[in-house]
Amino acid sequence: MVKLDRATSPLADGRDVVVYPRGASWGFRLPEEHTITVRKELGSVSLARPGHGSGYRLDRVEELEGEVRVFLGFPLDEARTVGSGLGAAGVRPYSLTVIHDELERLEADLAELGGEASEEEQGGGYGPRTEALRAAVRGLRQ
Repeated sequence: MVKLDRATSPLADGRDVVVYPRGASWGFRLPEEHTITVRKELGSVSLARPGHGSGYRLDRVEELEGEVRVFLGFPLDEARTVGSGLGAAGVRPYSLTVIHDELERLEADLAELGGEASEEEQGGGYGPRTEALRAAVRGLRQ
């Protein structure tokens, strides 16, 4: 398994880190300046961005061509910084990306790279749609 310790996306090998909120059929690419730490031995995930951080139970990690998918379980605790263990003063909870923001971000990235969303990338359920958009962006990025 790839080590995700304060990792950013894309990883050094070019794969995207994609986070799946608990119960969601879709995932979001870890945004710029956000980090993820997976502690498989503890069954935990920490997500952070400047001034924000939260811990979650780890459901599972899937490594695929082009991306590493991290599936979140229940939240573990209060807002915290990565590695602090306890709630930290002045740190707010990490806000998970919502589907509409992820679709806007993926479509903007695609357009910026000179691509255009295909019919497959525009329709269907959120899971297949976000997967197709991520693949299209990765294809143009390479």
